[in-house]
Amino acid sequence: MNKIILQFSALGLFLATSALQDNNLEASKIRGEKLYTGLCQGCHKPDGSGYTKNKLSPPLAGSDYLLKNKENGIQAVLFGLKGKVIVNDVEYDRAMPPVKWTDQELSDVLNYVRNTWGNKASFISPEEIAEAREKKQETDK
Repeated sequence: MNKIILQFSALGLFLATSALQDNNLEASKIRGEKLYTGLCQGCHKPDGSGYTKNKLSPPLAGSDYLLKNKENGIQAVLFGLKGKVIVNDVEYDRAMPPVKWTDQELSDVLNYVRNTWGNKASFISPEEIAEAREKKQETDK
């Protein structure tokens, strides 16, 4: 009997944690949309499609680069991009400057772009941004 109660308790905790993360993701996306609209959409368009015709800026909507590895997005917004990057089998070679925002703001904008326009990806926490920032500072020493 105690084993059954323990299993139901564990299931309840799991469901509560999952619901909390979904709520955090939704709140993060709302904040991220405002940030995206203010800065990012100038290069990546309001619908995340980018300026692909002349390879000016890659799409974020349906972007394999952004979705296959969360570190790609973290590194891009935190430290910028220089040199060639391949997005959806198309090569782009334009610089993207780093975004000088807080860990929370970077987390929010990444959660927005990775979970909008049909994109579906895992939550990126401010702690993950801080960790990437710290790693870079250590390697730069």
